[in-house]
Amino acid sequence: MSRVLGVDFGTLNVRASIFDDARGRLGSGVANYPLRRSKSDPNFATQSHADHLHALIEATGSSVVVVDEHLQPLDDNHLW
Repeated sequence: MSRVLGVDFGTLNVRASIFDDARGRLGSGVANYPLRRSKSDPNFATQSHADHLHALIEATGSSVVVVDEHLQPLDDNHLW
């Protein structure tokens, strides 16, 4: 059995889905973040790295577990 987590950062939100090779999509989550615009330049827009990480935590949880090809943890859970 293989499981894969896909994460897609878009213009206004991050989407995360986990897939199983036998059962397809097991679940998904979405979290929004702001697009920062400039009043003086309507073509200027930025995204904050901190906003991305905060939204990723909302969409996926707050623990990252690094695993090998057999889904065995390589280290302790990383928390933030």
